[in-house]
Amino acid sequence: MLQRWDWLASASVSIVSVLVGSLMTWFIGVRGDRRRAQIAREERLVAIRRDALAAAIDWVKIMRSALERAMELDSGGPGTFKYDAHSCLTNFPDLSSELGPYELSGVQAAALGTDLTSEANCVISEFEELERMLEELGRANPTEEIPYSHSETSIAFSRVKMQIDDFERDLHTRYVATFG
Repeated sequence: MLQRWDWLASASVSIVSVLVGSLMTWFIGVRGDRRRAQIAREERLVAIRRDALAAAIDWVKIMRSALERAMELDSGGPGTFKYDAHSCLTNFPDLSSELGPYELSGVQAAALGTDLTSEANCVISEFEELERMLEELGRANPTEEIPYSHSETSIAFSRVKMQIDDFERDLHTRYVATFG
């Protein structure tokens, strides 16, 4: 009779061991699946962020081009700016419209973050302020040349250029960080 119980006890221990092993395997597998799913979600978010940053880097090219074209409106001689109101109104680049086709999707904008979006909006605002300032200078001095050293003009162009440079630097830093 003891032999039967020994056999039964040994079988019970084996069954319990198999059940415990199965539960542990299942738990480890579920945990691994969850981790793989988490990694996949993180990789998708990084890819979206990278795409948004790449699109925003394209904005910088458009911003620089618009600034260069604005500077080309100079009709004065060497060392001077001469803007007339008509030239500014008809030929000054419309940065907001030029950036329109490159607008980010809602998901990309969320991935880009509000700080970079705000930075881009600051560049656009400064650019529009530059346009208003040049129009006013052109109206106030329709026939006079405005020297390069004219503080408002040089400061405004420098401020826009500096904001574009800072924006580009932030974008490149964040873009490179998506790979590491």
